[in-house]
This record gives sequence, structure tokens and C-alpha cells, in this order.
Amino acid sequence: MKGLELLIDECLSPQMVNKLNGHGIIKIDHIRNQIGSSEPDEKVISYATIKHLIVATCDHGGHFYQNLTGPSKPGLIWIRNADLTRDEKTKAVQEGINYLVNKQLTTPICIEVVSEKIWRHTARII
Repeated sequence: MKGLELLIDECLSPQMVNKLNGHGIIKIDHIRNQIGSSEPDEKVISYATIKHLIVATCDHGGHFYQNLTGPSKPGLIWIRNADLTRDEKTKAVQEGINYLVNKQLTTPICIEVVSEKIWRHTARII
């Protein structure tokens, strides 16, 4: 399986990069290191699509997801609960990474990570 590259969106802590890097086939960076801060979702989506990156974002309202239009889209790890702690968000992204790695997925896919008593993954091809 080709190595996956993950882009942490601005709404998630840059510290997440250090906590999650080093998991073998996953290369992780924060959006601030790639295209800067305060960029609109459309620019992040375009950049991630061109670079074949998977975007990890925390978006309870689904605004980022709603901006995924057109035939080409990046992969997405979508944390739907914005009220999680930083550690819980990191765990949610790790769960999404584990899902991708275990399923050996390389196509653009949306993984919704819902925080409840049990982590659930609803994987949808986007």
C-alpha cells in the first residue's frame, strides 16, 4: 500500500502532528506548515486534492464536508463532535488513520468519527 499523507486542518491543534507522526506509512503535517492560516475551506480542499492528501478536520456543522464538490476530492477524516478535548480529537484522528490503514484504502473516502461510548466509523466513498 502506498504511503498515506494526512493534512491536519486549522481547527485542530498543530501539536497533533507530533503526537501522530511516526506511525509507519502515514506522513502528517498541519495546514499552517503547508499553505498558511485562515485559508478558506475551498483552498484547503483544492490543495489537498492536488497533493492527494487526506484532510483531518473537526466540523460539527458539516461545513467543510458541504464544500466537497466536483469530481475530484481529497479524502476526509471528519470528527463531527467539536466539543471533544484535544486528546479526544487526537484519538479520533488516530481511529480514522487506523481505519484507513486496516482497510488499505487509497480512494477518496469520508470517515466520520463519532465520539460516543464506542468509536464508530461510517465510511462513505465521496
